[in-house]
Amino acid sequence: LARGAMPARVVKVSSPEGIPTEAIEGKPTLVYWDICGLAQPIRLALECAGVEYFDVRIEAGEAGTAGYKQTWFKRKAEVGAAGTRFPNLPYFMDATRKLPQSNAILSYIGRAHGLIGPEPDLVDLVLQQTSDLDDTITGACYRNFAGLATFLDRGLAPALEEWKLLLADKPFTTGPVLTVADLKIYETFRKIKIIEAEHGTQVFARFPELEAFLDRVRAHPNLVAYRASPAHIERPLNNPHAQFR
Repeated sequence: LARGAMPARVVKVSSPEGIPTEAIEGKPTLVYWDICGLAQPIRLALECAGVEYFDVRIEAGEAGTAGYKQTWFKRKAEVGAAGTRFPNLPYFMDATRKLPQSNAILSYIGRAHGLIGPEPDLVDLVLQQTSDLDDTITGACYRNFAGLATFLDRGLAPALEEWKLLLADKPFTTGPVLTVADLKIYETFRKIKIIEAEHGTQVFARFPELEAFLDRVRAHPNLVAYRASPAHIERPLNNPHAQFR
């Protein structure tokens, strides 16, 4: 797909009233913190889909203060009352849907824009398995970054070996075409490489097949354009109270 003429429209929000309860202008609208986090794969999926969308980024404030994250919490009930069931961040809205939960959002975008591929069950599996790996990495970034060294030294290589076996000789983890699941594991692998650089380990580098997978995802024309645009962010990965951002 060629990128549309309009880039992602980033909206920075610092007050509860600025957080939308409806899709802005009826267009796809993603709402999350002003970080990569769980929203980054969704941003990548919308870019690959080539659709114009609003990327609403909520400023969390200063960690440890009374107002930290209150911009969202003061608006959360209204978002739910407006039709987003189980309101949480991220959530996504368009002309017909209001969805929380990052994997549900990715699945919806994938079905709507041809980013599911020929094996939807495998896409579901990769989404869930990526969540498990990402929870391990991200949880440690928030609670025990120093302790993550043990996982990097002992647990990362066996985990990556499983991903290598899944990839096998396919261009993407889910088959011959790029899917939303590939975008999610791409982002988790990207985070792992950043974290390894901080810890001084090089486990991921021992898996050239996975490095090549990252290169193939990055080479998507829409993502090349997005990564060169001011809408794209590489960091922070996590919110201000995290030990590693």
